[in-house]
Amino acid sequence: MKNVAAPLVLSLLGLFAAAPAHAAQDNCVWVRSIDGFNVIDDQTLIIYTGPSHAYRVNLFGHCPGLQWAETVAIDSRNDQLCWPSNNHIIFFEHGIKNSCPVDTVLKMAPADIDKVKAERKAAKEAKKAGEAASPPPPPAQ
Repeated sequence: MKNVAAPLVLSLLGLFAAAPAHAAQDNCVWVRSIDGFNVIDDQTLIIYTGPSHAYRVNLFGHCPGLQWAETVAIDSRNDQLCWPSNNHIIFFEHGIKNSCPVDTVLKMAPADIDKVKAERKAAKEAKKAGEAASPPPPPAQ
């Protein structure tokens, strides 16, 4: 799993506009169980702990460069990403370490996970169709 396409950003932000109340244990995830992530924008990412479990991670403020991160790490005191916490998302951009503090961690409902997956699939198909429709570059002279 990797970055989401730009058209998804607006629809995904609307998807998470109102966060439901969750029990504290629902807003914690063992760091070792994370197996993928998608960056929504420079303040939001989704982490996955299997095909049907995902968490929305909101960061304090903007985290420039996050949208291009190939990998992320989580700085955690107890091997858990929780809310509230003192966790940080860490990534490298051009060899420079960036650390962004986590604001909230919210478990996503299965229907929301399915919607994100469907939108990602549609964006990939649209990108492929756009690439196939573009004419080849002119031959080198």
